[in-house]
Amino acid sequence: LRVEECRFRDLGDGAVSLEIGTRDASVVNSDFRRVGANAVQVGRIPAYTGVGHPMHADFADSRSLIDETGVIPSAQDMWDRSQRIAPQAPSRVMIADNTFVDCSQLDYGSVAVCVTYANPVTIEHNLFRNLPYTAINVGWRWAPGLSNAHSNVVRGNRIDGIMRQAGDGAGVYLVGEQPGTRVVDNYITDSGRNYWAHGVYADEFSDHMEIAGNYVTGVLDHSIFLHKNGPNQAIHDNNGDPGPTVITGRTARGTAWTQFHPARTPLDLSLYGPRRPLSP
Repeated sequence: LRVEECRFRDLGDGAVSLEIGTRDASVVNSDFRRVGANAVQVGRIPAYTGVGHPMHADFADSRSLIDETGVIPSAQDMWDRSQRIAPQAPSRVMIADNTFVDCSQLDYGSVAVCVTYANPVTIEHNLFRNLPYTAINVGWRWAPGLSNAHSNVVRGNRIDGIMRQAGDGAGVYLVGEQPGTRVVDNYITDSGRNYWAHGVYADEFSDHMEIAGNYVTGVLDHSIFLHKNGPNQAIHDNNGDPGPTVITGRTARGTAWTQFHPARTPLDLSLYGPRRPLSP
């Protein structure tokens, strides 16, 4: 499934929804402007998300796969197992080289790209601008335990002007244990006119992720905020303006925050956002 070179303008709700069972899909080189709610949604948002919900079936007994050292299986092992047991979750999805401008203007609690239970999803080289709340959401489980949100990648995006109306969000928002998920080399600036407006926000029970090489500047609150995170987060080599608090949370110790020079300008902004000319 390929959505390519499309324009979605002035919509009262969402634009593209990749539902349960979607495989090998891409949304690329498209423009989303003034979309009312979630512009691109991957996976369903069910009313009940606890143990017993079919979207958790693929990891119902994942703990039995962890060896005596506490090591979680590789992403490939989890993928192979999920395909044998419960292949409902959207998988192998690419969202790349799109623009999301002035979206989520009717539902301030929606986001430009919302990934709930899916794997692996790659969100790379997109432009996000002027949003009332979060730009990218990955995960939908505010509880301990594995789900089929894992092995996702958020990379090379330019996120500029977010958290205009709502609070408690970020340029990139993560939640739940997500082995193999990586948030790397993104540029995030100008976050916040309300409370808890962060650059990268790993919320409750986030664990087993890598957050590295991101440039964050001009945020109201934290450049990187770890809220009730597990002990296995890899946070390193993030850059830019530290914000009022550089990194907070259980895993703050041992991390490194470095600055580019000049301090508020990354070396080459062309490295972030779409790898194509932008539409007017």
